[in-house]
Amino acid sequence: MTLTQQDLEEITLNEQTISKSGQATQNKSIGYRFDGKSGYKLTYTTDADICIWLFTPDNQIIKTSELPRDGKYILQVSAPQGVRTFDLQMTLSSLQASSTPSPTPTQTQTQTQTPTPTPTPTPTPTLSYTPPPPTQTHDISQQEALEIVQNWYAAKPQIFGPPYDTVLVEQLATGRLYNRVIHSSIAWLKNNDSYYTYNQSEILRVVKFSNSSIKPYIKVRVFEELYLNTPKGIDRKNSGTYEKDFIYFFEKDNQTWKISSRQQIKTENTSETNGNQKSRANAQNTSPAPLGWMWLGNINNTTNDFSWGDKLISSQRQPVSITPGVVPSPGAVVTIQNPTNIRDNLPQPPLFKLPLRVAEPLTPGEKVVILQVKSYVDNNSSSKNTRIWAQIGKP
Repeated sequence: MTLTQQDLEEITLNEQTISKSGQATQNKSIGYRFDGKSGYKLTYTTDADICIWLFTPDNQIIKTSELPRDGKYILQVSAPQGVRTFDLQMTLSSLQASSTPSPTPTQTQTQTQTPTPTPTPTPTPTLSYTPPPPTQTHDISQQEALEIVQNWYAAKPQIFGPPYDTVLVEQLATGRLYNRVIHSSIAWLKNNDSYYTYNQSEILRVVKFSNSSIKPYIKVRVFEELYLNTPKGIDRKNSGTYEKDFIYFFEKDNQTWKISSRQQIKTENTSETNGNQKSRANAQNTSPAPLGWMWLGNINNTTNDFSWGDKLISSQRQPVSITPGVVPSPGAVVTIQNPTNIRDNLPQPPLFKLPLRVAEPLTPGEKVVILQVKSYVDNNSSSKNTRIWAQIGKP
């Protein structure tokens, strides 16, 4: 069983109990590395069906509760089979050395030999395991947990893009997630003059919910289309669409339930795509009936080239039609920003005349799903910008 560096977390253990939650499989372990000292005792508590190993600083497995030397220890967690979600409580305390006083011979008038006491064998200690506490039910329902996660996804455009709203983070997150978003994610985006835009964020279904663990959690399947915008343009490596499972853990902060941590769960059904790969709609082999074609906006070039996530600009007579104002990938659901006509095709060369309208104009606030995206440059026009059109349907 291998343990990768990205699945290894540094923790600090002492006499105060700390709790850790996660998910392990047969092929993926979770590790916790901590400083230990000779003469200290490790104690853990869990009610999950998991396998646990303790490794010494020289990478040897030990089966004792007493740490034999000073150095870095690793507690490794895996599943005996399938996938196991666990809550683990740990403490590290100093051993109380007990010594049995040697018997003092009693002097008598008759000289008799005092028998030598038979030494009592010292039992070999085993890894200390404390029975799990009675099951505790938390006062959070599945619907409440789902709404918190939905609010998190709704807030992401304001958190991971201007204005980088830390107040929203404080309202929805606590603990590890709060610290990571504030001190790592937002700090990096600001320092690198970068931001994320989101074409779509959707929770497809709830996979599992529990409010009887040490920490309540909800596991959900998420579809998201996002783009990392940098001073050099779209970062393709960190942009595109994905469909993945995530598990969200909750803690109370001032009597309010908030997200304390999040973990991505790899499953066989997970699919990940970018703008140059299969779209979600194609991957699922389902598409809504086409309504027609609409103009989305222009791209600030004359080469008839575009990429998913490129910024859309207005034409001389019409503002950008959709929000977010970037080129969407097939399968994305976008919102109409300005009144827009639906036509039976996109303009064709050589004259690029507007085709007939086939329906009532779309109005602001309506949502449409993108089926195809095409571009052209009209050399008959004074504006030679690349024009972006999309075939659309109802989501």
